[in-house]
Amino acid sequence: MSDLDEFEQKVRAIFDRRGERDGELFQILESPDDVVSIVLRGHLVIEELLFTAIAAYCMDVEQLRRAKLRFPQMIAVLRAIQKLDALPEKIWHAIDDLNALRNSLAHSLEPKELTAKINRFLSRLELPEELTSQATGERGQLRQGLHYLIGSMSVTAAFHAGLQEVIKHELARAAASAQSN
Repeated sequence: MSDLDEFEQKVRAIFDRRGERDGELFQILESPDDVVSIVLRGHLVIEELLFTAIAAYCMDVEQLRRAKLRFPQMIAVLRAIQKLDALPEKIWHAIDDLNALRNSLAHSLEPKELTAKINRFLSRLELPEELTSQATGERGQLRQGLHYLIGSMSVTAAFHAGLQEVIKHELARAAASAQSN
């Protein structure tokens, strides 16, 4: 098997794993729970995807785990280390809004302006009409927005992992070329 074939297999595997994991992550949002549960689960899924995108840049992922980065720190680290920004600014704002929404729900039994915070999160996403028309009620719209956000972050996590494979492949090729000269 050539280096190029091995490289292509690694990149294909990244996107195959992404597809499988997407299905699992989307299932998490499908239970008929209340808004609090939907937001908390959606936040956890986004947190996992942020971690995955950052981990693509790490030689020792266990050290990243040991850092115990909080959600806002993971956002800042990913934005700082990424070689190419794979997300539009509106998605980064929506992720920040999701974190604020989660914090409101996690720290208050009756959060103030909950509907306004949900609407702010959803409006940041600028969802196409064909997506929003399918969702009914606040929970349905929230789920739809989280599905959209999770899809965006999932592609981003896979993109960063694939980009790192490209870099590794090119470095290996350059090293092999240097040795042969």
